[in-house]
Amino acid sequence: MRRYVIYLLDREVAKNYIGKEKMLYQLFYEAENKISPYQSVVKKQIDYITREIPLNQLHQAFLSELKHVLKSYEPEKSYEIQMDERMSRAVLIANRKHLSIYAYGSFDSEASFFETLRKMDSTFLAIDFKNYHYGWLNPLKRMELA
Repeated sequence: MRRYVIYLLDREVAKNYIGKEKMLYQLFYEAENKISPYQSVVKKQIDYITREIPLNQLHQAFLSELKHVLKSYEPEKSYEIQMDERMSRAVLIANRKHLSIYAYGSFDSEASFFETLRKMDSTFLAIDFKNYHYGWLNPLKRMELA
């Protein structure tokens, strides 16, 4: 199983941290693993650099873009994609602070979620804590943060 945590970053923060994603990863890693003795400060920093995820807009985007592959959903809470022919399944759990994707099999189902999020906003940062992977869902060269 693969797990991704996705944050919607403040536009100015995203603009200033292009090429410095490792620093963001380290902050989120400290929060995820509760390794900092200053957890309240880490939480405040994360609250400051992230935006709330517009769950209604997210729901509308998923219904519009993924209607042909959505197996089930609970509006503004959870969404499941299953592609039997590709042996791929992903579940997205939504809350205002971050999104979590749990994926199994091939990468097709999670890629569908990523593509929809990419179209929705250019400042989503995805993190796979288990494998130490992180990055913008929208390629950096395409980020429009004027």
